Amino acid sequence: MKKTIIFYGIPAYGHICANIYLANKLSQKGYKVIYYATPTYKSLIESNNCEFRDYNIDDSKINLTDASKILKLYRLILEYTDKLLPPLLQDIKQDNPKAIIFDSLCLWGRIIGEKTNIPHFSFYSIVACDLKTKAGLFSYVPGFSLKFLKDIKEYNEIKNLKNKISNTYGIKRLKLLDTLMNKGLINFCNYSRTFQPQGYLFSKSYKFIGPLAVHRKILEKNDFKIDKKVIYVSLGTIFNKNKKLIKKLIKILKNKEEHMVVLVTPNDKKIKNIPNNFVVRSFVNQKEVMKHASLFISAGGLNSLHEALFFGVPSLIFPQQGEQLINAKRFDLLGVGKIHTKRLRKKQIASEIDELLNLKINEEIKTKLTKTYVNYAIKLIERTILDGEST
Repeated sequence: MKKTIIFYGIPAYGHICANIYLANKLSQKGYKVIYYATPTYKSLIESNNCEFRDYNIDDSKINLTDASKILKLYRLILEYTDKLLPPLLQDIKQDNPKAIIFDSLCLWGRIIGEKTNIPHFSFYSIVACDLKTKAGLFSYVPGFSLKFLKDIKEYNEIKNLKNKISNTYGIKRLKLLDTLMNKGLINFCNYSRTFQPQGYLFSKSYKFIGPLAVHRKILEKNDFKIDKKVIYVSLGTIFNKNKKLIKKLIKILKNKEEHMVVLVTPNDKKIKNIPNNFVVRSFVNQKEVMKHASLFISAGGLNSLHEALFFGVPSLIFPQQGEQLINAKRFDLLGVGKIHTKRLRKKQIASEIDELLNLKINEEIKTKLTKTYVNYAIKLIERTILDGEST
């Protein structure tokens, strides 16, 4: 009988894409991998050789832009933990897994691991903070600052949920950072130590296994032919509705007739007078586009930035929220991209585009930032399982 490993995912495309390759590789190794998410991601999960398991929550009511509002996110994670723990704890008795792997935002995954003593591993698809050494903590401060005070009304509900979870399950570590940066026995980071702010200060439980998303299996095919170099514009899957920025980019890039401009936006049907050198879609096979790209214009999502770098493509980054600001600053500092945080002046943006179209990525930095260690991660998981079985 196959040994079972359970993944608890966050129902968001970037989070699932970050670790689905690891799940697929474990399945290929002979494990039965059960991956919890919502039906939106069923085909993605099943195409990567995992068994899909539904959280049975209404994801139409989940506003993923709340991720930029720190107290709302805190309340949301506590709320879903309270709802999910009873059925998940019941399921785990039946599944009897050898290991649990959870997204670092999945408080319920950490609690289940601690309550059952099953070997449990956290997976960071966002920049981490080491709660032991405080490394990486201050990288988040500029992106969130005092804006969280707008949502102070969330505090009473947060307090009630913390008390309920603590009293029901005997869990004490429910402070803000404990809840948003859930640690496992081992913590896998979906990027390099070089990319992680203060990466050299992180404790031994953090393993920097590189950006895995670029190696994931993708089913979608593009319905257009690429016959010239591409400028690829995608502002992500969540914070992607900056209409003013998109209008400015269309005005600038319509003059780059030597390039095909591939623009990805959820409002693709609403864009009128599309220039001749543009292809506008709501979704594309990003890897296929990146292979032909000379420039990536992005909001700063972690997976997409690393995917661009893997193909040697520089990025012009317009961060829309705190986490993206951290990613953008790191790429700018490491010389593989440029952050735009100024006002949206057409002349300035055009100048930055021209500068990056002439940028040649440093191969040594590219290798450092994109090399992956998925087999090493699997060895650590298997060793921890064996250690657990022998005690």
